[in-house]
Order: sequence, then structure tokens, then C-alpha cells
Amino acid sequence: MVAALGFVSMGHPSYGAGLVAFVSLNALKPRRRLPRARCLGEWCVPLVALVALVLKAIGWTRFRVHVMGDLPSGSVVIVANHAHDADSMVLPVTLAVRRGLRHPLISSASSRLLEPGFLAERMPPILGQWIAGLNLSAILWAIGVRPIEDAPLSHSLKSWAYLIYQFWGDRPLIEVFEETAIPQSARRRSLSYFWTRRGWRGSQARHAVRVLKDPYRRWVRDHTRAVVESQIAVLREAASRGFAIYTTPEGRLTTDGRITRFRVSWSLLIQDYRGSVVIAATSYDLMRRGRLHLWTVLAPLKDPTWAQGAVARMRPITASHVVAYTWLSTSDHRWQRLCELAVNTYAQLPRYVVIAQNLRDHPERVIKQRCRWLLKISRRGLPVRDKRFPHVDDILAYYANQMNEILSAGGTEMRSGSSAEAGPFDGVPPDTVPTELSSAKDV
Repeated sequence: MVAALGFVSMGHPSYGAGLVAFVSLNALKPRRRLPRARCLGEWCVPLVALVALVLKAIGWTRFRVHVMGDLPSGSVVIVANHAHDADSMVLPVTLAVRRGLRHPLISSASSRLLEPGFLAERMPPILGQWIAGLNLSAILWAIGVRPIEDAPLSHSLKSWAYLIYQFWGDRPLIEVFEETAIPQSARRRSLSYFWTRRGWRGSQARHAVRVLKDPYRRWVRDHTRAVVESQIAVLREAASRGFAIYTTPEGRLTTDGRITRFRVSWSLLIQDYRGSVVIAATSYDLMRRGRLHLWTVLAPLKDPTWAQGAVARMRPITASHVVAYTWLSTSDHRWQRLCELAVNTYAQLPRYVVIAQNLRDHPERVIKQRCRWLLKISRRGLPVRDKRFPHVDDILAYYANQMNEILSAGGTEMRSGSSAEAGPFDGVPPDTVPTELSSAKDV
């Protein structure tokens, strides 16, 4: 409990997982097989309610989630972009609550979540080393998390070790790995050493499959495809039973604001799928004090094969997008001039671009607040960074890239006047483009 409180107090982006972890203290050692959590069921409503309560309580102090649009009932696949840990932690819980806890919402996530040591990696090392063997797979399975292999040929040493451990047993490290990859102090140890306090420290470096010796290397290559197919089959079976499936097909966080290529697993998931597909296009409003604001647009998608482009163009434009875009478009960064140019940039946005509700309601006031924030932060030096987005090297370039992609995905450039006749959503039925909060709830 002391570790959990310390973890939360440090404000790490994945702190919510810390409290979830301590509900499942029965899984302190790696297991020979990934548990299917049959004792808790595939959707344990009391446990989901507890996790939702904890995340909403903590999230209220760290996040505000604004949802534009609604989810249909019955079977639905929700496809979202991936920009922050909140995409896979806070947002699925928010959507599950909106949908109703009696109706399961299955969330696909990296297979690394269901391995020992995942939580330890997201904690300060002084705390993480003590729970290196903690396996959250049972609890995660019961609240609807299903694994999907997002990096089949590149893992950390401990991930390769866990894969071999499950099917081959606790083999000697020197038998499984190339000698150059094994820390000197671990040469006489077995695979389970990587889940001890000392072994965990040297097991986090990523390696390609070449780090394995034969026959393990050949076995992994043959085994990987079967694993991915079985994981997709689990998700497809859940969809056929009327569950909601939440997925982020990018498989990794975007570092420059642009949507990364959707993985092949997405094509397999929607193959022959005849249920509803909904976009969950997400943007963050970083240039402000206090909680991190997350804006999400829910909109039906008729053609799942065009999901990547649809998600790209449906992301809401926030005041942070407008101000960052303006900052990089001019060398005059005086307060009044920057505000005037940013308001003009907002006025030139195409008519059907989805705009965050606070920007739509009070454009001048919100833009001035973001300009004030940016001018203050820029005095510390450029590029601008944010500790909540440690994977992004330049927040201004991040927003400018994202805004350009939103506009180009709709086939529209920034117009020179304030009365455009067309926009990136022309030809799209009006009811599929939410322009205001519909039954919105803040978390």
C-alpha cells in the first residue's frame, strides 16, 4: 500500500494501474500459462465497478474527459487513435460506464500488460524493483482487457524470457539467449531470475528475435503467427456475442502528432465483421494549467477499410492546435499580435472540422488563455515539452503536424477568407459529425 500511495503521489501517467495491481496480490510470481481468470469470469461486474470507481476518483484530479457523440447498443467495434496512456486506461472505462456495466466492453491492449513486470516498468525504479514479479493478467482479464501482440519480433529480455518460460519451463538463461545479451551476473541463472529484484534491472533492454538461440528462435517465429490469430479470434468471438470491442490499431503512441500506420491485426479483426464500427477520435488540450483535458468524438463508420483516414480527420481541433499552428506560422510572438493571428487562424478553419466545444463557445477567451500559457512556457526555452507527454520532443510541432493532418485528411487546405463553402466533412451526413456535446460527461 505504501508503494501504491507513493506511485500515485508522483503523478505518473499510468498511476491508476498501480491501485488496480494491489487488488490482485495473489499473482506475485510468473505462471507457466497466461491465466484465463475463470475464477473471476471474463467480465466481472463488481470488479469492473470497483476499478471504474477508483479510476474516476483519481481521474477527476488528473483528467477531464469530454465525449462528443454516443455509442450504439449491441455489438460494436470502437477504433481509436493512440496519443497517451489515457487512451487505453481512462477512455475505455469512461465508455464502459456510459454503455452500462452490465454490457461488457472488451479492450485490446499490448500483450506486455499480461506479463510480470509490466507495472514495475511504469513505476520509479526504487519501487518497481520490489514488484518485478507481479502479474496482473488475472485481474486485467476479468475487467475486459485482452492481449494483442503489437511487436512480434522485438521484446525486452524479460518478455522473451516469459514467452519461453510459459511453454518450455524455467530454462537456463545461457541456453536460451546469446551470451552477449545476458548480464555478467546472470550467466548461471534461469529465466525466472528476470522477475527478481536484482534480475529485473538488467532485463528491460529491447532486442530483436536474433537474441534467442535455436531451437527457441525457430519456435518463436512459427509460434507468433498462431498467437496473433488466436488473439484476434478471441476478440472476434467477443464481438459476435454482442460485446463492445475497444482497440487502438496503431499499437504505439504517436511521437509527432501524426497517426501511425494501423497494424495488420486491425484488418483481421474487421474481416467479415457485420456489426457497427465507431470512431473514437481523440485530441488533447495541453496548453493550460491543471487537469489534462481529453476531447473524444464518437461517430459511426460505414467503411471500416477507411478507418485510419476517418480517425485522422475526425480528431477535434482544440485551442492548443490553433495557438501552436499560429506560433510556428509567424515570427511575431508579441502577446497581442499572437492572439490576433490565432483568432484569425480559428476563423479560417473549414466549416466541417470538428472543434472542441470550449473553443467553439468562447474562441477569443480560450485562445488568449493558451497564448498566455505558451508565452510563459517559451521563456524557459524551446522546444516546448510537457512531462505528461514524455514521448513527444516538441509540443508545438506535435500540434502543427496533427492540425495539418486533420485538414489534409479531409482534402482541404486552410482558407484565406472567413466564409468557406466547403470543408473536410463535406459529403458526410450531418448526424455523423458531432459539433456539440451529446450527453457528455466529464471525468
